[in-house]
Amino acid sequence: MHSGETIKLLRTLKGFSQRGVAIKLGISQPAYCKLEKRKNVNDAQLKKILTIIACTKDDLEALNRVTQQ
Repeated sequence: MHSGETIKLLRTLKGFSQRGVAIKLGISQPAYCKLEKRKNVNDAQLKKILTIIACTKDDLEALNRVTQQ
């Protein structure tokens, strides 16, 4: 599980809007906003989001390491 805040940071670094990702997930922008506010995002949702923003779990892990220093 990963935090929504880390996913938000990765999404913004890649230049994607919440609305754009939400549309590709088939949910509303407010629903996606709530997802990014979660302490933990489940693996199924994470996998879909990473595919949309063209990132890997390794990218996310690297970002986690950098932001935790």
